[in-house]
Amino acid sequence: MNQEARQSVTDYYAQFGMLQPLPATEAMLLKRAVSRAIEDRRRRAQFFSEDIFGEPAWDILLELYYAELMQVRMTLARLYRRTGVAQTTAIRWLKLFERRGIVDRRDDPLDSRRIFITLTPSVSDAMTRFFQDPDADS
Repeated sequence: MNQEARQSVTDYYAQFGMLQPLPATEAMLLKRAVSRAIEDRRRRAQFFSEDIFGEPAWDILLELYYAELMQVRMTLARLYRRTGVAQTTAIRWLKLFERRGIVDRRDDPLDSRRIFITLTPSVSDAMTRFFQDPDADS
């Protein structure tokens, strides 16, 4: 790949919602809080039947936000695996999220079979505020 093509790909990936980096300490605390929320949701299955919890939307948002914090691209396939949400259910939620401006879906320019999913900046900001102050009333 020539330098111009490499720069084009770099620029393309840079537009995928990589917001201004958070200070290292704040980012570490957010990563820890989000990771704990994800693990707590998975741990419930050890104590309760999973069929009584129907929150695929929150599971999807948590995984997308965690991927953003970790600066990892989230593909559809990886999202299915990470959330445990059925592919058809995840696609249905992602279509709704896209219509409401919650997520962006983009084709991978290097592999047309792969789709990247990211939170929109406003939703990412809302997730940050939620995890910065989980006890807030507003």
